[in-house]
Amino acid sequence: MSCMGVPVDDSATVKSMDLGVFFKKILQRHKMPVTDVYIPPEGATFLAVVGVKLIYSNIASQVGRIFSANMAATYKIIVVSDDVDVFNMKEVMHVFATKCHPSRGVKISDTEIDFMGLIPYTNPAETRLRKTASVVFDCTWPGEWPQEIIPRKMSFDQAYPKEVQEKVVRSWQDYGYK
Repeated sequence: MSCMGVPVDDSATVKSMDLGVFFKKILQRHKMPVTDVYIPPEGATFLAVVGVKLIYSNIASQVGRIFSANMAATYKIIVVSDDVDVFNMKEVMHVFATKCHPSRGVKISDTEIDFMGLIPYTNPAETRLRKTASVVFDCTWPGEWPQEIIPRKMSFDQAYPKEVQEKVVRSWQDYGYK
């Protein structure tokens, strides 16, 4: 017996793993350049993070349409490029904050989606009709942007040459850090 509610409970954990594999296979079946799919258990299966190779524009919208067409119980989808580890929520939150444009990057479905089960945020009419919406957060750089205007990722492992990184790590304690 499971008392489902505020995650993480056993149902959210198991269902999240199952849905991640399921959606990855569906996206691959549709020939999407998906790298991985993560359904964070904290999102109670309503949230997905999808990694894609950005080989054409508007790929995030296509991911959303595939989720909706398969009556996914996941209505909020964050799409990131393949340089982001979908399982690392610190990375996901960083690209969400820095790459998702507040208007162009938010794509709300224009059609109602049938749903099963319970969705706490639906109003009584939506619940009675079993209809809701979905949203895709496009956290990829626009495909039409030339490479030279795309901001470089600034992190220790990407901003500095390997020799500098190794020297700093080797000398870390000498600098007074533990």
